[in-house]
Formats: sequence, structure tokens, C-alpha cells
Amino acid sequence: MNYPATGELADAEPGTLLITNVRPYGEGEPVSVLITDGVITEVGTAATTADRVIDGENNVLLPGLVDIHVHLREPGREDTETIATGSAAAAKGGFTAVFTMANTNPVMDQPVIAESVWYKGQAIGLCDVHPVGSITKGLAGKELTEFGMMVHSDAKVRLFSDDGKCVDNPLIMRRAIEYAKGFDVLLAQHCEDPRLTEGAVAHEGEIAAKLGLRGWPRVAEEAIVGSPRKPSWPGTPSCAATTATACTSATHRPAARSNSCGGPKTKASHSPPKSPPTTCCLPTNA
Repeated sequence: MNYPATGELADAEPGTLLITNVRPYGEGEPVSVLITDGVITEVGTAATTADRVIDGENNVLLPGLVDIHVHLREPGREDTETIATGSAAAAKGGFTAVFTMANTNPVMDQPVIAESVWYKGQAIGLCDVHPVGSITKGLAGKELTEFGMMVHSDAKVRLFSDDGKCVDNPLIMRRAIEYAKGFDVLLAQHCEDPRLTEGAVAHEGEIAAKLGLRGWPRVAEEAIVGSPRKPSWPGTPSCAATTATACTSATHRPAARSNSCGGPKTKASHSPPKSPPTTCCLPTNA
């Protein structure tokens, strides 16, 4: 399978590594796995020596896990988390790639900020740290981030999100979808109409009413997921028909290191692409 390019990767650890007594994917009898210069070269090898040997103790051997929503808080909030501490925690849990959200200070809406995060993650070398670009500049919901510049930067940004802020302007969101289609990137929308959740502290229902708590109605999310309700191009299915499929495919599309993926060979443009968006519905942010 041909995965789109990532940003420039740091060199793999040179030499040979032998992992003994492991069960790939938890299946079959324990085997030994030989890794040479960072690449798996033999599964079920008869080799018994290498530059470094790790006893797997009959545990399961899996591909590295990927977390598409983390907060490493760098730049701007290094007092709470850093790329180094977050990478160490990720690696300890078996994650080889993480996507760090855009609500940094300054916001991840410029290529230079995304590139600094990517290169620092590679210099630390514990896992791949992919920067998530903001959908709108400064997370303000008023002006789109330059998707093309972010996609073609050294960081190869492939995921855009305003994180905990909903892009509730339908025109801005429509334009974002159009650009996402043109650059073949993913959008993660925080599905919450803020006008329906102001002051809410509990799920709207009988219990909240009895306790006198302001309720958070389910329609606050549904209103965003189902908007716009009419297709923008002839032949585009309605949201009612595409919500489940679109959100599922968008959520499961990334895989391991390939999540980072570079963009298409399309130059940045100030006019939206002419092709229709894949869908008018977006996955909610976890």
C-alpha cells in the first residue's frame, strides 16, 4: 500500500535487535523477531544473537498504536506538559505516533509552528508527534487557516481541528470541507452548538431537571452533525444518508505511522476546489 509521505523522519537506531519469545498479534506459538536498522527483517528467525536482545516473556507483539487526540501543550503551556514528557508517556503505553491538538499558544495555524513541533518530536525520538492544524486562525472561527501551506510544510499536516471549539459558522465550515476535499485532509469537528449549551452542566433529562441543573441537550450536537442539510452539488447524498458512514470512515481512516501522510501535489489556492466534498458531515472530536 502506498501511504502519503510524512515529514522528514529521524534515522532509525542502527544495528540489530532480536526480540525473543513473542506472539505476533497474539496468535500461534512464541517466535523470535529480528530487526535490522529499524526494519523487521525476519519473523520466526533462528538467530540467537544480535547487538541487543529483548526477552518478550511470551507477550503479544503488536504494531505501534496511534492516538489521534493528545494535548502536549507545547508551545505555550510547558508547565503542564511538553513534547518530551508526552512522548515518553506515549512510548511507555505502546504508542508510536500521536497527533497533538492545535490549541497551543500560539495556535497551530502557521507552518513554522507545526514544523517546530514535528522536528522537536523527531529530535526526542520516542514517537512520531504529528501536529494537528487549526481549522480557523487563532481558533476564532472567523477565517480559515491556510490549509495548503500547512499540508505542504515540512510537518505535512493531515488533520485539522479547532479542538474543543465548534466551528459553528456554516459558511466557514462549508469552505473548510471544500478545501479539505481538495487537499485530501481530514477535519475533526467539535460538534456542539454553543447557543444551546451555554451554562449547561449536565445531560438534559429528568435527573438534571430534578436537581435544578441546566441541561445539555442532545440536539446541540445533532444540529452540527446534520448541518448543512441540503447537498451542495448535484448527486451529493444528504447528511441523513451519510452521517454514520462518513463519520466512521473518517475516524478509522488513519493507520499507524501512515497517519501523518503528506498531501496531494496540489498547489495552495485562494479559491476553493471545484470538486464536491466527500460528505457534509464530520466526526465529532473525542
